[in-house]
Amino acid sequence: MRFRCRACRKRFSVRSGAVTQDSNLGWQVWAMAIHLVMTRSQSVSSMKLHSDLNIVQNSAWHLSHRSLAAFCHLGTGFAGPVKGDETYLGGKPKNMPKSVRKQLTGRGPVGKTPVVGAKDSPRTK
Repeated sequence: MRFRCRACRKRFSVRSGAVTQDSNLGWQVWAMAIHLVMTRSQSVSSMKLHSDLNIVQNSAWHLSHRSLAAFCHLGTGFAGPVKGDETYLGGKPKNMPKSVRKQLTGRGPVGKTPVVGAKDSPRTK
């Protein structure tokens, strides 16, 4: 979808100035590629992306390099003290179908999804 600036009358799109600019690949392919590249502890090869995303190897190589370059400027971590918290989300076993209930054995967070959050603490002087 293309838009036009009212002030300068130039045409632009949502992808203008983004990592996805000048790419013929769809948003879903980009999202999956960024997820695969960023969640791995080691680097992901372009051949792995090529087979996982069902795209040509040349495009997979460009995807991995562009997504890594986009996240390079973010920095290495938090600036100061960090506050963290965790919780488990999920329903009660009595509200689940019997087929799911039979798979749950144990106590505590069994069958629940862990959610973790971290936030920079404000600096105190």
